[in-house]
Amino acid sequence: MKKYTLISVGMCLMCLISISFAGDKRRLPSGVTIPSEPSAQPSERVKEILKACGYDVSVKKPNRFIINNNDGKYGFINDSGEVVIKPVYDKVKDFSEGLAAAKLWWKWGYIDTEDKNYLPFEYAEAGDFQDGVAKVKFYKEEKNSDFLDLVNTFLEKSRYFFTEDDYEYALIDKYGNVIVPAKTYNYIGSKSLALEFVSSFDERDLAESGKIFNDGLAYVGKEIKKDTIKFGFIDKTGKLVIDCVYDDVCSFQNGLARVKKNKKWGIINTNNKWVVKPEYDFIGAFSQGLALFKKDGQYGYMNTKGEIVIKPKFSDGQYFSEGLARVKINDNSGYSYIDTTGNIVFSLSPNIEKAEAFSDGRARIRIGRRYGYIDKLGNIVIKPQFQLAEHFTDGVVIVGDIIEGDTTKNYDNPFSTLSFTDKYHYGLIDKNGKYIVPKKFESIGPFIDGIARVRLNGKYGYIKQDGSYLVEPRYENADSFKNGLAKVKFNGKQAYIDKTGRVVWQQE
Repeated sequence: MKKYTLISVGMCLMCLISISFAGDKRRLPSGVTIPSEPSAQPSERVKEILKACGYDVSVKKPNRFIINNNDGKYGFINDSGEVVIKPVYDKVKDFSEGLAAAKLWWKWGYIDTEDKNYLPFEYAEAGDFQDGVAKVKFYKEEKNSDFLDLVNTFLEKSRYFFTEDDYEYALIDKYGNVIVPAKTYNYIGSKSLALEFVSSFDERDLAESGKIFNDGLAYVGKEIKKDTIKFGFIDKTGKLVIDCVYDDVCSFQNGLARVKKNKKWGIINTNNKWVVKPEYDFIGAFSQGLALFKKDGQYGYMNTKGEIVIKPKFSDGQYFSEGLARVKINDNSGYSYIDTTGNIVFSLSPNIEKAEAFSDGRARIRIGRRYGYIDKLGNIVIKPQFQLAEHFTDGVVIVGDIIEGDTTKNYDNPFSTLSFTDKYHYGLIDKNGKYIVPKKFESIGPFIDGIARVRLNGKYGYIKQDGSYLVEPRYENADSFKNGLAKVKFNGKQAYIDKTGRVVWQQE
């Protein structure tokens, strides 16, 4: 039996291999063609503007929503639920700046909102467009990419064949013009090196923006010698404007970038001039005009001119939010909050084991295994009582408790160690701790445009911020609302609903 199975699999693979060398002669869905060149070319002047200034994203693009049919093919509908791009693609991504990455067989390309004028399907992977530019991947030449990717497609286990080291990155504009050719850099606009101290200083919302270009520049990494990567910056024409001489870098932010050289951090401007010389163990992102820094084991704050506004005298620090920053005077003291001049506004009791940044006038604290909240005077306005708690937004916050599972966990970050075997009840409270929604849901949120997805008894629905139902839990699965529609699953079929709960499209 095994012999015949192997022969059958082998024959299938041979068929796939033969297709891989058929080029554009392979069978394509009806109406789909693969252009050998980009379908439209801008004038030289438009090219110059696009490359120097970025693609104009101010033009309103029609909304498109991903659908799939019973054959596993993907297409798009519009706001009314009409199929505007037939489900003929093997994979698709959401539209960005009027173009969506789509996959046919084993190659990615781009389509527009009318399924026209798309770029050739020639990429190993295709990213979203940002300011008229997208990052794409090619397979390295030493890989027989067509053969292996066909095997990947057949087995649906591509992660076992390829790693990030098997790809080369390039940047293209919306017309397919190559701005940065493959093989030029090891990293473009992202790197495997994690930002130092991000988790320690709770800078997650202040860290890398996710954009390729910031302030018109993107960081790139190049292997100078074996196992040694140095970083610099390119502009939107692909020109290297800041040489790859830095050990690590962060994206530009308001004309400034934190860079690391000789194991120390400093700050440069877009002209590659030192604003802050590299003599710090750490420099954080700017928030409210100030950046946390560490020098000689102590923390302080500097402004965008590199001037030290608050001397390094704290054993711990955090970024500014709503005019306050959390610090520690020394390792044995409790937490204090300072203003932007460095004056202590209030100090907390040493029994408060964790205190965080302010959001919507409240800061989350932890005592033991329970979370609560303080106001901007340092008063505990919601006593620590929740095992799970988020940050306040628009006057409400999601809180919860473990009702089944390991209730002895000490959640340093309340959502970092959740177990699939644990069960939870979530509710909503206001800024005074009053319940808007009692703790009864298996999951809530996040709120997007005033609507949050909830799960109750294994079914999904939607609530408003006042706790009332938009749609009672009835779906087997559901996504958050986006551009007025939400994707749900009902009776085994995919569907889209609007904010009234009306089905605008359903899988046949």
